[in-house]
Amino acid sequence: MKWWDYNPQSRPFIVNFLYVISFTIGNRLNLERLMELGIISVAPRGFEPLSDEAFRTLMENSHGNMRLIID
Repeated sequence: MKWWDYNPQSRPFIVNFLYVISFTIGNRLNLERLMELGIISVAPRGFEPLSDEAFRTLMENSHGNMRLIID
């Protein structure tokens, strides 16, 4: 319990991911390309939300299927 209360402003947490689908191999963007497109600025990134514009850029450049997105 002492680890949870070590720093109340920065407590550890658990993230449960649900894997649904991945981009096809030919359309996956590598770290360099993500930075060139301005989707991310530094790495490692951690958990930060993407802006709507960054998400659209990611989907357009990876040829993602927008029909899978629930808004």
